[in-house]
Amino acid sequence: MIALALLLLAQTDQVFVERHCVECHGPEVQKAKLRLDTLAPESETWTRVLDRVRSGEMPPQARPPRKDVEAFTSALAARLHQASLSRQRRDGRVRLRRLNRTEYENTLRDLLGLRMDVKELLPEDNSVAGFDTVSEGLDISSAHLLCYQEAAEKALTAALKDRPRPPATTLVTASQMAALRGVKGQLGKYFALRDSSLICFTQVPPYTEVWTPAAPVGGRYRVRLSAAAVHTAGRSLPVAFQRLPDGAVGTSDAAGCLDVPAGAPAVLELEVDLRERQRVLFNAWTLPVHSEFDRARKKPETEPGLAIDFIELEGPLDRAAGIGLFDGRDPDPLLRAFVPRAARRPVPPDVIDGFVRFARTRMERGYSFTDAMMAAYKAVLCSPSFLFLAEAPGRLDEYAVASRLSYFLWRSMPDAVLMELAAQGNLSRREALAAQVERMLRDPKAQRFIDDFTGQWLDLRNINATSPDPVLYGEFDLYLFWSMPRETKLFFTEVLDRNLGVATFVQSDWTFVNERLARHYGIPGVEGSAFRKIVLPEGSHRGGVLTQAAILKVTADGTRTSPILRGKWVLDRILGKPPSPPPPGISGIEPDIRGATTIRQQLEKHRNTPACAGCHRQIDPPGFALETFDVIGGWRDSYRIGKKGSRGPDVEKGDRTPDGRPFKDIDEYKRILLEDEEQLARNVLQKLLVFATGADLQFADREVVAQILSETRASGHGLRSILHAVVASRPFLNQ
Repeated sequence: MIALALLLLAQTDQVFVERHCVECHGPEVQKAKLRLDTLAPESETWTRVLDRVRSGEMPPQARPPRKDVEAFTSALAARLHQASLSRQRRDGRVRLRRLNRTEYENTLRDLLGLRMDVKELLPEDNSVAGFDTVSEGLDISSAHLLCYQEAAEKALTAALKDRPRPPATTLVTASQMAALRGVKGQLGKYFALRDSSLICFTQVPPYTEVWTPAAPVGGRYRVRLSAAAVHTAGRSLPVAFQRLPDGAVGTSDAAGCLDVPAGAPAVLELEVDLRERQRVLFNAWTLPVHSEFDRARKKPETEPGLAIDFIELEGPLDRAAGIGLFDGRDPDPLLRAFVPRAARRPVPPDVIDGFVRFARTRMERGYSFTDAMMAAYKAVLCSPSFLFLAEAPGRLDEYAVASRLSYFLWRSMPDAVLMELAAQGNLSRREALAAQVERMLRDPKAQRFIDDFTGQWLDLRNINATSPDPVLYGEFDLYLFWSMPRETKLFFTEVLDRNLGVATFVQSDWTFVNERLARHYGIPGVEGSAFRKIVLPEGSHRGGVLTQAAILKVTADGTRTSPILRGKWVLDRILGKPPSPPPPGISGIEPDIRGATTIRQQLEKHRNTPACAGCHRQIDPPGFALETFDVIGGWRDSYRIGKKGSRGPDVEKGDRTPDGRPFKDIDEYKRILLEDEEQLARNVLQKLLVFATGADLQFADREVVAQILSETRASGHGLRSILHAVVASRPFLNQ
């Protein structure tokens, strides 16, 4: 008897399911715990059924006639599309979405005009569909509200303290540094004072006072270093400008790296964003660390070194927009100006009146004007109008479009230009949107988009998640570590700026390198710490992002590579075809690998285990294509083994794709990937849609994806063209 749920399907669907599906997914047998004859017509599981039938995975035995498959999939797709579109029109695509912690911090900075870090005060955000911008993962709790209050108070306190002040310049000479405790005790060992120069013969740890004075307030500063390279045979020294945490001691963050020339001292300068009390440490990355210097029993008199004449800090160069928050004695004009800016749209007068009464009530109870305003501002910064993006089902209003656009490309609130266009009702026109996209991409704040999108799509956020084994990979150093993600971000920027096809992410004949990264890649003729675009030499296995050191590091564990980890990463991030999770009830089963002696033999055991075989046929090939790269992205012909990293077995490379196409190395595998450029474009497009709209893809969005792919085909699916099309699309302009 046909179940009621099946009778509710269209006649074409009923016949096909009854003939070809219920034998394995019906009342008597439910493979993968799936029963189709009782599956409700509105169930999203039908989407998975559609995709499996289209791909040929279902039914697995006798394939139905092509016309029957096309009739079934067409009818089912039409039903799923209509149901999905109806839900979107009724309920919207995106649930109520709050700002994630990156957006909250950026918005505070832009609203108050202050450089402060509050992100670490907030709970970690969940990731859904690969991004922390998706509303389903952005829950809120009492813990969040307590943290928002703490973050808001920290920001407002900084605004209160940051009164207008002219930029001040503070200079520290070599002799002053030499008199400090952390340097004085090491003179003659790691340092020398000669004439007017302090010479550093090693890298300096964060507790050694080769640093600027502390920043008096948060802001942008100009840092100057007068120095020369000595005993380097005429070669320059790459010197990192490393920001130290508050309190000076701890891990550091390199804001930039500049080359100090040999010979006469030169003055190098860099603009750096600093928090209050933060300092900048100077470090010549190619000099040895203390322990290496000691082991080699080096004599400072003749060793290469960094000779510093003086260090200078100038700033703050910018003035805080938030300094007017506490000017005056009347809460009314201050809050009427502040609340709409914080809410990113006009606010009803009665809502503003509530905040004004809140401040006045406190003043009547004896609170000072400053304390009353601090409480009122904090209430605004913890209110739903600030924490959430105001969107209603249907077409977004102009202010919602302004916010969606700014949080997509700037990861922060709209600026005055966007707000003015929204007020005029002119923003959501396609021509206006295109013009604003171009304007916003030219703005320095667009770097936030590049950092955040590549950080999540390509996992660059995890670049520091593992530490390479210092014995096996002794060549790994801070200079290389700093260089790795910069190549990938510059590569992405170049593809975006030049509107190159997204297939460039798989293969290119160019990349960006500096001297350290070029040496890591075996590319000669590159000098200095500055990155530059180069044409890759003939025979290079680089090109695209797959073979960039940053990507190869984040897909390894620091000691070993795993074809499984890298294979899953390629399927998900590059092909947009993530492997299915293990069937219910068998996750965690490990096949017997006793007797396996190589990685390939171990994975053959997986392929011969029925529960694992299907996925491993997909996962293993891209993993083996990348097996000639070690955990820090270096090329290898053999594995490193033992405590000393001795030469081990030859690398196991090459495999065949699930459809039987063989390849012997990464170069041949990339050529196979390029045979389906449209899928590569579909993947990047889908990632951008999720990131930009705050919702995972739904069935009705497939039509939009197909339209955009058609529109951008003439440009070779150029990344900039895709981005413009995303902004003009129905999912972007509707809630």
